[in-house]
Amino acid sequence: MNKVCECFLGKPVLKKVPIWHWVCSKCKHLLPDNDLRRSTDIKLDIQQAKTTGHQDSFWYDGDIVLLTYDNREVLVVAAGEIKLYNKDGELVHDGNKERGPGFPEFKRGLDTDYQLNKLEDLGYTWGNNNWFEFFWRQENEDTWNDIMGHVVYSYDEALDGAKTIIKDDEWWKK
Repeated sequence: MNKVCECFLGKPVLKKVPIWHWVCSKCKHLLPDNDLRRSTDIKLDIQQAKTTGHQDSFWYDGDIVLLTYDNREVLVVAAGEIKLYNKDGELVHDGNKERGPGFPEFKRGLDTDYQLNKLEDLGYTWGNNNWFEFFWRQENEDTWNDIMGHVVYSYDEALDGAKTIIKDDEWWKK
């Protein structure tokens, strides 16, 4: 049975030490069984943790988190091409690095979703943007399957969506 420490707000992160105690991997509290409530049985393998001020998919690339539940796996991936143009129509950022005349807002400390959303006010336009998408497979399969048409743009939406998919018994019957 998975256990949860209050310091982790419902995430299954405790390790059993002696049979009657659990220890939290974050705060290191040693707690008896009756001090803890039952948690979810979804295992999260986080490849890229959410960082402060960065909900938007712009800040991420590649594998984000792998969820495992029973024999099911759901992988969240930040994918897609990024193209950002200045007011003269010149490509200044392609998701990997600056291009052309450069992107001075990065040098001035652009590092939050709020600032990212203000770029259009500064004359920039998005040619393309990336997104979070979902892949699934049974644990014994080698090939990942894309959940076509299911994309989101924020980190929390992606994680919540993956948790919903992995627990949806009706969806997995298809």
